[in-house]
Amino acid sequence: MRRVGAVAVGLAEALLRANAELQTVNAELQAANEQLQQQQVELEHTNQQLQEQQTELEAQAGELEAQQQALLEQAAELEAQAEALHEANAALVGSERRARLLLDSIADGFFAIGPDWRITFVNPAAETILGQSAAALVGRELWEAYPGLLGSPFEGLYRRAMAEGTREDLVAHYPDHDRYYHVAVYPHPAGGGAP
Repeated sequence: MRRVGAVAVGLAEALLRANAELQTVNAELQAANEQLQQQQVELEHTNQQLQEQQTELEAQAGELEAQQQALLEQAAELEAQAEALHEANAALVGSERRARLLLDSIADGFFAIGPDWRITFVNPAAETILGQSAAALVGRELWEAYPGLLGSPFEGLYRRAMAEGTREDLVAHYPDHDRYYHVAVYPHPAGGGAP
């Protein structure tokens, strides 16, 4: 019986140890389960944040697509405007070329003055009459190019035409060239004029 008692005690001790180990394993499993549950909560939270970010990014992508479309439309409009401007510029250059050819072909001396009194154009006949090239005159102020005009009847003619926008003509002596000139002044609506 002693033996049976010793075996029973051994079995009881083994059962107690096994029970203790089971409790330890059970506690570890419970701790691991709690960690997994915590990780699951964190993952669900992270997943929720990612979904919100995805929604926000999709909205931003939509806005960017709309902005891109608007920019493409603006670019197309600017391209059309640039083409129209190019065509208008080409037409203007052609018109200016024709006007210059016309003005160059007339036998009367002709020069144009801007609203700042600067000479803007001189035709070949005017170069011959005035004794100076267009290159020497264009860009210069009329009064600086021909100081003898100041105080002459021609000065009054030019100033009235510029101020009042009236067409006038005059025949008078110009002492600096020691000759008479017949000058007709045609004011331009934008300012300036052409004698």
